[in-house]
Amino acid sequence: MSPTIQRCYARGLRLAGFMLAMVLLPNVMLAQTTEPKATSPSHIFSLSPAELFYKTQLGYERRAGARNSFGVLGSYYYGNVGVNEGWQITGFYRRFLSQQFPTGFYVQAQASVLNCVQEIHLADTKTRQPYNFDYRATSGGAGFGFGYRTPLLRQLAQGRLLVNALLGVRFQHRPQPTYDANIYQPQTGFLGETDENDWYMGPNPSSLPHGLLSLDYTF
Repeated sequence: MSPTIQRCYARGLRLAGFMLAMVLLPNVMLAQTTEPKATSPSHIFSLSPAELFYKTQLGYERRAGARNSFGVLGSYYYGNVGVNEGWQITGFYRRFLSQQFPTGFYVQAQASVLNCVQEIHLADTKTRQPYNFDYRATSGGAGFGFGYRTPLLRQLAQGRLLVNALLGVRFQHRPQPTYDANIYQPQTGFLGETDENDWYMGPNPSSLPHGLLSLDYTF
């Protein structure tokens, strides 16, 4: 390795270390100065019963300071309502705005991985004969949203049962299908829509708008 490359590499490491320290230091100081009492709940398990007719979704969330949390959602879509069948893993960060974790208004940032199968309806460009193509995709995505969580049956559940609602937008990348576009083309509907357009429509794991309605249990 030449001396010039070594110097550039060393400077890059120092710059990366400085940027990492600038990101972590405020969070460490915030956690030290605003950490809730030890008796405050630190973990949340969630279930989305209102969506069980088209998907199964479970989640886990952990407090990271007085107003911050990190979590993960695991979902499996049956494909009986939307066009996609498969699984999706979503990691998220939440910043609570009006109250401390785990209740109140919050803003959420998220990143996800999707693996699914979608049946695409095609037509032969010469004979116009229909052809169904099983489109299989693994893709990444990101998004954000705003939500609100509040206790449910406070006295009966001793404040441990919560209801959580979120609305947001996301973008899930759609890999290029592998069928031969010189032979086949997507069939169009009454309004000119295709199965490829349905990728971004709901209720699919790749839809642009997205929402969440869950029952949460704190412990």
